[in-house]
Amino acid sequence: MPRYDHPPFRATESIFVRGVQDTIALVMPPAKADPHDSLRLGAQTYKAAFEEIGYRTEIFELSKCDRAMVDGLRSPRIRAIFSDGGWINTVFARTADGKKPLADVLEKPLVVLINDSPCSHWMGPILERDRPNQSTFFLDADFATLWTRWVDKVGAHQAYIPACPTLAPPMRDEDRSIDRLVVVSLRDPEHFRDLAYEHFHDDVYRRLFDGIAETALSNGPHPFSTICDEVCHALNVSLNYMAPNIRLFLYIVDYYIRNRRRQMMLDQLSRHSITLVGGGRGVRLHSDSRVMPPMAHADLLNLYRQARSVIVSPPYSGAVTERTVQPMAAGALVVAPPTSLSNALFSREFLFVKTADDFSDLDACLDSARDPVLRRAVTEAAFAFARRRFSPTATVRHFLGELDAQPLSGVPPT
Repeated sequence: MPRYDHPPFRATESIFVRGVQDTIALVMPPAKADPHDSLRLGAQTYKAAFEEIGYRTEIFELSKCDRAMVDGLRSPRIRAIFSDGGWINTVFARTADGKKPLADVLEKPLVVLINDSPCSHWMGPILERDRPNQSTFFLDADFATLWTRWVDKVGAHQAYIPACPTLAPPMRDEDRSIDRLVVVSLRDPEHFRDLAYEHFHDDVYRRLFDGIAETALSNGPHPFSTICDEVCHALNVSLNYMAPNIRLFLYIVDYYIRNRRRQMMLDQLSRHSITLVGGGRGVRLHSDSRVMPPMAHADLLNLYRQARSVIVSPPYSGAVTERTVQPMAAGALVVAPPTSLSNALFSREFLFVKTADDFSDLDACLDSARDPVLRRAVTEAAFAFARRRFSPTATVRHFLGELDAQPLSGVPPT
């Protein structure tokens, strides 16, 4: 089963062989796959952590997959290959036997981070199959459950929480220029319902869509796979996850749910002045609100440092995302609905102001967030927790724990 083993990690020294294979290769995704440089920022964050632990690092651009790159990645100096987003699995290399997936040609341990639902249509090439030399870390443990419904599990699977990049010390509350910050992109949820009805004509799909959506929106942070199973059982329907069109259907339902939840949050916020990054068409806002366009992730981190409170709508029911932990590490007060993972990790800690899953108590939560005593207690505890438990080095040690179990290949280039 996927798991999240947060620190303390194993106390023993890594068994990596020093001096021979002591370099971690970090592959950078194509620019079109990373419009706000989130994956690149993550890779640079993890790069610094690998180096702090004691490993050399080397950057490889996937957009330049030529013989020199393949030979470099196959070099004996490379211990393992790190791919945030898993985009290394979309690239092919020319060999004497024709084109082959780059990941297979390299014969190296792979660390792959998966940040989106495996049902998403762009994830097909990334998650076409599992590999015995691949350690896959999922933002939401339910992603692994879904994936293994059409791909046999042969590699290591775990959940993870994104690391917080190293930030400047938090600003004082009185020096922060943004009162309430919200970062969310919204598409009309009814667009996704229309899309499902347009492409899936059988009435059973409409009943499935409505049943999954209604169950998800009324039952709190339940795994998407569990909700699908419950609704299918109630309707006496069996889904063939091997079929790409079924996964496409589930992607559409999932996106309806996510955008509907965002819409619910923004509707509740329409009575309050906020600074909104992203947004979308038809969003109702308070007249004193400020709207900013989507921005590079590094600029977003600076906004977190300027914000007193950050209101978060987690995209997945079983995840703690960077939208939660990075504002904590910036010293902002986080206001967010719970997820199954935040309930598990933070059950003994008061690290954020928790809203109802449907945001119905958001007004009261925002009022409590203004209490100076509560603000100081929560932000100080959250800051210490995030910097300690979700630091780049702590997260990288989590990744290395899986790599230690993989043998050194030492395959020379050919």
